[in-house]
Amino acid sequence: MTMRNILLCSMFFMILLVPVPGIRSEDVKQAVDPSKIITAEEMKKEIDQNGRVVLHQIQFGDKQAYLTLEDVPMMNEIVRLLLDNPDLNIEIQLHTDNRGSRRVLALFSDIRAKRIQSYLQAFNIADDRVTIKGMGLTQPIASNGTEEGRAMNRRIELVKR
Repeated sequence: MTMRNILLCSMFFMILLVPVPGIRSEDVKQAVDPSKIITAEEMKKEIDQNGRVVLHQIQFGDKQAYLTLEDVPMMNEIVRLLLDNPDLNIEIQLHTDNRGSRRVLALFSDIRAKRIQSYLQAFNIADDRVTIKGMGLTQPIASNGTEEGRAMNRRIELVKR
């Protein structure tokens, strides 16, 4: 699959994921700074060295479980990672901060992980190569006492299986 085809497919797929009716300008996130995108090659290197890569570039809105157009560049890098490395199998772990009940945060983690898995399926990434796990607030990597700490805890981890 060429990069052009990836972009066309991702644009079509995003139409299905982004709820256009009723969207308000304050709900639309700022576009991701291209310099902050982790490339497929950088992700592969991190996975080879540490068995996982931590991503903060895909940020679901508060109490939202859909991907947005701003997530496409990073999602495409995950697609490229898997297409370029056909022997790589991963677990997608979605982590949240502690704002909300454990039950709701676990539910949102699961739904968000499924959204990412669905995106990958659109590019014919086999289901047996990608498992998902909503972690909720169970594994913080920073204090939830500050906004900076909560932002660090809201993350996606791609873990080699």
